[in-house]
Amino acid sequence: NETIGGEDTVVVVGKEVISFCADGTAFMIHQPRIFETDVMSMYFSSNRMSSFQRQLNIYGFERVEKGPWRGAYRHAHFQKDQPELLKRIVRSKPSSSTKKAAASKKGAATAAVKSPA
Repeated sequence: NETIGGEDTVVVVGKEVISFCADGTAFMIHQPRIFETDVMSMYFSSNRMSSFQRQLNIYGFERVEKGPWRGAYRHAHFQKDQPELLKRIVRSKPSSSTKKAAASKKGAATAAVKSPA
């Protein structure tokens, strides 16, 4: 498949795959399956939509819940034609409850692997 990157839209074989919304404050993935197979592999190590969505959440993107762009993703520092804002997008730190849950899981898994003496 041929991928063509326009100014605001990525098109694969005549299908609009991803684009900015009209005001440039959010982006919409129109063709998730094509995005996974043809676009993600060019820019990301994973080609699973769920992994991409998780990364968006970690970096503070939100889903648009209402209106014509329902389902699009937005971030205050991801704006069309404003690349200087991108440096303000940072990975969020895990909450203390997330750290405790991960440590608890790790401890339980380690205890299950140990054999009695």
